[in-house]
Amino acid sequence: MRSEFRARIVLALLATGCAMPVYAQDAPGDEPSDEILVTAQRREQSLLDVPLAVSALAGESLATKGVTNSAQLGALVPNLQINSPFGTTQPNFSLRGIGVANEYNSNQASPVGVYIDDVYLAPRTSHGMGLFDLDRIEVLRGPQGTLFGRNTTGGAVNFITKKPSLSGANGNIELGYGNYNTFTAKGAVEAALSEDQVGLRLAVNYAKGDGQIKNVFAGGRDANSVDTLQGRATLRIKPGNGDLDVTLKAYAGRDRGAQAAPHGILAFRTGLGFFQTNESRIGDNDTDAWGLSGNVKLSLSDTLSLTSITSYDGGKQHLQQAADGAPIDVLDITWISRYRQLSQELRANYDSDSMNLVGGLFYGWDRNITDNRFNLPLPGRRLFPALCAEPEVLRGLCARRFPPDRSARADGRRTLH
Repeated sequence: MRSEFRARIVLALLATGCAMPVYAQDAPGDEPSDEILVTAQRREQSLLDVPLAVSALAGESLATKGVTNSAQLGALVPNLQINSPFGTTQPNFSLRGIGVANEYNSNQASPVGVYIDDVYLAPRTSHGMGLFDLDRIEVLRGPQGTLFGRNTTGGAVNFITKKPSLSGANGNIELGYGNYNTFTAKGAVEAALSEDQVGLRLAVNYAKGDGQIKNVFAGGRDANSVDTLQGRATLRIKPGNGDLDVTLKAYAGRDRGAQAAPHGILAFRTGLGFFQTNESRIGDNDTDAWGLSGNVKLSLSDTLSLTSITSYDGGKQHLQQAADGAPIDVLDITWISRYRQLSQELRANYDSDSMNLVGGLFYGWDRNITDNRFNLPLPGRRLFPALCAEPEVLRGLCARRFPPDRSARADGRRTLH
């Protein structure tokens, strides 16, 4: 029997309130003491008043349920399935059966829109993210093209981060240690630089641990190892009488984890345990992401407000995938891509007792360039002698380390929307 040990240490620097209220059970005739507020229809509403299939998850409850990455949300949201050939990197979201299946290439757009603070993230490379210091997550099932725009045939997932409260100072830190020598740390701190007018909030998320599958190859990396770091800074400015509310945010993160252990040629796996592999090249998940955004809301009256959301994001991935499951190099694949995107949204909201209106304009530009490489090193000469004897059929196939075949590279995709 395999024994396991898990320990968790939580240190609270300063007391903080719950990120999102929930309904309590009330006596007949009493009004609910609190309510869940969402922005699924581009305005703040009680969840009970939204005529949509919406799941709202409080940010504080995610860690208690063991959900620390966007690729794990499928365990909490009905009708949401998430899969990926690269572990938690580049997850493929599917809602009600609509998705991109187990797609490898990063230039395939997802029919489930993914957003951070109402900013649309076009490349699937940026969809794999650590979940920390969130106010809530809203998952909308079914087509959302009217209010969320393109690529929301299956639905939309909106990650909403915490903003400075503009009052006092507070913070929190959480440390954890668990199986496979895994150490985690996350925390946030905020302070009112000017009471009720200017506030700053900083948040960080870190995790590092050995792989769940032991690699017996000398010097080889263990499979499913964790090494990730993300940070976010949010500045909120609400001058004067509060009619103007400006939120500026910057974030950056990187992931250097390892992929799952490949199960390959049985001759090379003789004598291995269930949690062991013998692989010279455990795949590396190297990804980077960063972004800047500005959200400006101006209240012209009690019923009319204008909102501007500007964002510029970028990142890259270098996913080296061992495809042979052997201690010698038979086939090695590298999935490479880099992206940039710019978006601008202008929105007007009118809310009165008799009418609610939402209208706006959106401009988005994104570029995703892929450069995938398929390499067949020297062992191919010994393993495939019949193919190597026909150079005119597969020219250069059996070179020691031939340059990537240009015909095997995915063309870079440039799109303008």
